[in-house]
Amino acid sequence: MISIIIATHNRVDEITNSLTLMKINNIFDNVKSRIILVFDGNILNELQYDKLLKNNPCGLPIIISQNREHIGQNKARNIGIEISKQDNPQYICFLDDDATIDKGYELRNIINIMDSSEKIVAIGLQSVIKQSGNDQYYSKYNKQKGIFPVEIICLAGAIIKSNVVYKFDRFFFPENIFYGSDEWALVMRVRQLGYQTYATNLCRVIHRLESKGRNAKIRYNLQYAHSFMWTLLPKKILIVLIFRPASKSQ
Repeated sequence: MISIIIATHNRVDEITNSLTLMKINNIFDNVKSRIILVFDGNILNELQYDKLLKNNPCGLPIIISQNREHIGQNKARNIGIEISKQDNPQYICFLDDDATIDKGYELRNIINIMDSSEKIVAIGLQSVIKQSGNDQYYSKYNKQKGIFPVEIICLAGAIIKSNVVYKFDRFFFPENIFYGSDEWALVMRVRQLGYQTYATNLCRVIHRLESKGRNAKIRYNLQYAHSFMWTLLPKKILIVLIFRPASKSQ
């Protein structure tokens, strides 16, 4: 089984569109799945709730968690992880609320690869920006085929073995930073256990980079730079940033 965790802030329409499209494209065929939606900083109204649960755009079981307080991506994803434990899934898939696994790419293909190797515990799915058609994170690996090692995993779409995630009380950290440390935290956790991080072009997501008025290219550049800043900064500087109180504005 695989739990699919989507942390979001007030993007019911975007999530509905993504889940509907993935159902049409048979993305979840042959994989027992459950969707976990964590709404960070907003409570759904009756119409929105019905749109996701009563009308169910994906045909899969859906669990909804709502937080009136804006808690940030790390804590929201950690809440999703705790919820997933009730199903004891073998895998956890993280998707952005504006990302869709592309037609012709099934989760089953990646799960089969991960089942076949104890060394492969975390795989980032190739993330292609819809507006430009460019690879979001893995362009320097364009000559690589299949599964290949990478320095950082793009959380627009990623699959991790649950026994790795569950080893930590808080997989994504620090929870007091609202944006930008999640991909760095994933890599640190996986490597802390002695594993390599991987990516693949055997399965990809289309990332729409919906940003409510922000230019998609600017958002892409900021996101890319921010994540690599966390990866490359010296440990002493990281310690200072980790314990610095978070601002609730994004």
